Amino acid sequence: MIMVLNMINQVQLIFKNYYSKQLLMYGGYLFFIALFYLVLISIISFFHFMLGHKISEIQEWILGYGWQLIILSKLMAFFCIFQIIGLDAYYKDLYRYITEKKIKKFDRNILILILFTAVFFITLGQPVIIPHHQFQMIRFALALVGITAFYVADLILIVALQIVYPLDKRTLVLRLLIFPLLFLLSSKLTYTFAENINIFVWGQFFVTMYLLNIDRNNYLSVLLYITITSAVFVFCGGDPVWGNLFSIFKFEKPITGGLIFGWLAIVVMYMNFKRSKTLLKIKRKIHLWST
Repeated sequence: MIMVLNMINQVQLIFKNYYSKQLLMYGGYLFFIALFYLVLISIISFFHFMLGHKISEIQEWILGYGWQLIILSKLMAFFCIFQIIGLDAYYKDLYRYITEKKIKKFDRNILILILFTAVFFITLGQPVIIPHHQFQMIRFALALVGITAFYVADLILIVALQIVYPLDKRTLVLRLLIFPLLFLLSSKLTYTFAENINIFVWGQFFVTMYLLNIDRNNYLSVLLYITITSAVFVFCGGDPVWGNLFSIFKFEKPITGGLIFGWLAIVVMYMNFKRSKTLLKIKRKIHLWST
């Protein structure tokens, strides 16, 4: 009996921890996404079967409207988890959190990061033209909006969780390691029809979380990073949902885990170096020598 009471007390202590609360809320959000997506797919399949359509036709329809279904399921889950958190009570805190300092226009370091990411994957992936494929501007625009919402919805929730359940720097590092993995696994298990949800999706989410961790006022720069790098990947046939089905290019060389980890290592080292105290000291010394 005493052992059971001790276990209950330990569980209570765990859930009093802010990191555990963030983990629980984010996990609940991912669960709601899967639930609403399953409901949407079930309703769609029911009406298709009523019309006498084959399973292959239903699968093609779901794939064709893949981004719409993803965005809708995320928005529904987003609304539910915000109601559970009770974010209305933290509206002023959210506004203050965002406007506490002036939002930076565009971080030059992130602009360099955008250019590096595009050149890195184009050079190593070596995109080639797919014969007899026609570029569809509507599909490209839809995929770009879908990918942006795919990442941004989760990032907004994570910013909100940081307001309600603030974490210190050490715990933010732990969150940075765990949340992108949950993001990838849930996306992979939920959107089973998707052609190309792979380790790059994890890497992309990791980078965006990392950029917001080191400077929360970089919203515009992070949004620009997501939009441009996603546009490059979609154009080169790296769409997470459609792959190269509606693209005139595809990567000739596979984007392997080794490339992703190499890219992440360079990104993290560069951003840390640019923001390190060592660099500031070097700049001061150079300034003193020049004067």
